[in-house]
Amino acid sequence: MNILVIQTSRFGDLLQTTPMLHALRVRYPDASISVLSRYNVMEIYQDNPDLDHLELFNIEEYTRRLMSAPQNIFDAYIELREAVDHLKAMNFDMVINVTHDRFSTFLTHLITSSRIKGMYLSPNKKLHIKINGLWFQYLRCTSNFRMVASFNLADIYKNAVGGSIETQRLFFHISKDSISKADTLLGPTIKDAESFRYIGFQLGTSTGNRRWPSEYFIELGNRLQNEMNTKIVLLGSKDEKKIGEKVIEGMTEKPIDLIGETNISVLASILNRCALLVTNDTGTMHLAAAVGTPCIALFFESANPFQTGPYGEGHIICSPDLDCFPCPTTFECNDKRCLHRIPVETVYRLIQDRLGKNPSFQIPQPIGMRMFKTRFDPLGVWDAWPVGRLNLKKKDIIRRLYRHMWLRFACRSREWNVGSTEPVLQDELKNDLRQWSQNYFLKDPEIQKWLSDFQEGLETLTGIVDRGLGLIKAMVLSIQNVSLAPAYIKKQSDILGVLEKKIIQSGQDDLFVGQLTNLFQLELEQIHDAPFLIMLNAWKQVYDNLGTRMRILEEEIRLMREALGC
Repeated sequence: MNILVIQTSRFGDLLQTTPMLHALRVRYPDASISVLSRYNVMEIYQDNPDLDHLELFNIEEYTRRLMSAPQNIFDAYIELREAVDHLKAMNFDMVINVTHDRFSTFLTHLITSSRIKGMYLSPNKKLHIKINGLWFQYLRCTSNFRMVASFNLADIYKNAVGGSIETQRLFFHISKDSISKADTLLGPTIKDAESFRYIGFQLGTSTGNRRWPSEYFIELGNRLQNEMNTKIVLLGSKDEKKIGEKVIEGMTEKPIDLIGETNISVLASILNRCALLVTNDTGTMHLAAAVGTPCIALFFESANPFQTGPYGEGHIICSPDLDCFPCPTTFECNDKRCLHRIPVETVYRLIQDRLGKNPSFQIPQPIGMRMFKTRFDPLGVWDAWPVGRLNLKKKDIIRRLYRHMWLRFACRSREWNVGSTEPVLQDELKNDLRQWSQNYFLKDPEIQKWLSDFQEGLETLTGIVDRGLGLIKAMVLSIQNVSLAPAYIKKQSDILGVLEKKIIQSGQDDLFVGQLTNLFQLELEQIHDAPFLIMLNAWKQVYDNLGTRMRILEEEIRLMREALGC
């Protein structure tokens, strides 16, 4: 077996792919596994025992030259053709495109393979976009409903190749050379490192101002160095120097400033020296999780803790308690209320608790923010569990219901090896729901109405879906009668098209059924190119899938009512 994984995204995304590589190695122990990535993050995959080959493509330089002048187009074409010819010559049995952007999708199409997972282009002349794989389809269909996304990206990637319940961490190899360089950067303080603890501060983010205010880092740093016998280490890229200068200027005892001074390998060694990292949602956070350093992870604006929270056990996630959080990635917010919802005092107390001998994770939830600890459920799936008790909100209910529905539906698929039967899985999820409900206050009088609205939305869809299934079954039977088939099928297809528009429209901007109808639409788009009879059977399967998901959700709503006592 010869496998290629295409992952050309950013630093953190590459780290989130490492559990997938390990799951591939577990499932195909004798396979040759290659990764196609970009040059500037090649250190992430070096010395990874689950990887046999690393193929590099300088996407940034290629794009720059392609766009800079018309005369460069031919050279760019030659370069891309040579890269594709090189990859095709490696005769991959399976290509997995994790990066669902235009370039990687087109590249997947050009390489060709008998088995493709992720996004690609259909081989016919129309080049329809296709997405192969249950978990990749889930990822695509939830893009419009990120606020209620249920799974960490690392789990989505891992489960897309079958999953591995034992794989509950990101992977990064720390070299002896990087340890030596890190100790040199830490300077004379390394000699006395046993008498204090390093705490890392990741001040910036790769996307604009989606970060905790500098003055909060200053206040926290002063308290930690004055009261807890710690030394603060400032981390980040060279682009974050100005933020670092402001923090250094405001601190009474100067921190160790390593902003812009490390490559990825040395940064990993620095993080490994730290007792804890206080961080925004960045690649540095994921690297800390990979080397086993606990994180206090702060999420703002469009950063979604349920999708990109630190992957591992025992990290703390802090986020604003706002109905608009997380906002859409394309939304320009002029308010920025969320940046000031996480108080310094709370983060300080979290650090005190997390660095104690027996962390209790029992810090009271302040008004205006929410806190979660990371853990894995009995199925090996990452979860964000409330620290203390929270007020239950609509998005909490929807997120939990869809999480359980999807786990039960995926269990029926051969793509995900959960290691247990569906009845056992249902018992595990029922127990999970009981425990989960105990972490929330049921103060909102609308809770009963939310569940009823969800149920009514499903009942409305059920009537349309049942009618659609009836039409498809009738078309299958009509094919046996050649004289009736063409006209009859045309009429039934037109009626079916109207029903499908109703299904899709019912989910637009609807948090309750939107994920269901988005996935239904996506699955419909996958069946265009097949011969008619095959397409008809696939058409029926799309309706069957929607019906199954709705029935599971209806059962989960009933179980949630029992767990909440309403």
